[in-house]
Amino acid sequence: MKRFQKILAVFDSEKRDWTAIQLALGLAQESGGQLTVVHVIPPLPQDLPYDLTGMDDLKEALFRAAEADLQDVVEKLPDSAGEISTRVLWGHTAMELTRLVMSQGHDLVMKGSGSRKLIPGQFLGSVDMRLLRKCPCPVWLVKPGAHGDVKRVLATVDPLGEDESHAELNECIIGLGLELAAMEGADLHVLHAWAPWGRSLLRSRIRSEEFTEYSRQIRARTAKAMKELLRPYDDLIPVVNRHLLEGDPEHVVPDFVRENDVDVVVMGSVGRTGVPGFLIGNTAETILRQVESSVLAVKPGGFVSPVELDEDS
Repeated sequence: MKRFQKILAVFDSEKRDWTAIQLALGLAQESGGQLTVVHVIPPLPQDLPYDLTGMDDLKEALFRAAEADLQDVVEKLPDSAGEISTRVLWGHTAMELTRLVMSQGHDLVMKGSGSRKLIPGQFLGSVDMRLLRKCPCPVWLVKPGAHGDVKRVLATVDPLGEDESHAELNECIIGLGLELAAMEGADLHVLHAWAPWGRSLLRSRIRSEEFTEYSRQIRARTAKAMKELLRPYDDLIPVVNRHLLEGDPEHVVPDFVRENDVDVVVMGSVGRTGVPGFLIGNTAETILRQVESSVLAVKPGGFVSPVELDEDS
């Protein structure tokens, strides 16, 4: 995956899961890119007792502890890892990571997924979702303990997108899926979920044979578009690995991931065009919260982050 030359990996001193950092290191070595490992110290609580210690002393102690943690991580990585930069930041994780990406030009953020306060059935935490909404570069949320042996990669596409940015996003998703599968020696699957528009309303208001014909035409149109989208990859993606499944994407994609033991999902997240910060639409957000795998989320061209850089950034 040589397209990533400035990789930012997030270290969480409480979880102490190094999966994302180890994977980021492998990517950096494979691409010849730079790796920066960052730890974000959250803001101090408003009700923190002032008699605990001097506030400046407390912040300095926390900062030094975070630096020591990062140094410990780097020292335990393989000797062949090369030079790895480290950064300690103060603030809200998603905001500070986004600012660092914008100011330093990082082209990939890798972070362990999940939260200690996960809602049952939701596999990404609130910080993960904020990062996906705000960060302008691709975000790879790595399932803790994953990637020991990546066997299946899933690229989810929308072949019916008619504008240029949609086509570019599809190409990026497929390209990343192919590169990741090649790097890991994994199988790449490509999936699109389709459903007849107005299905719930039309089914009860027109004759069953009319609805059947309507659905058949929608599927035929979608299948043709899918075939055209994947034509340039005929020698790379077997027909058996191309999936056109009927149903709502928010159900089809998580079910496919679970039933086929998918290790990594590569997907785009498209929301309200031209509105800063509204990158993730309802369908994409629902899918992201449910998939039980690592996720590499790709931004469409022209996305503008709602986060503003500080003068010091």
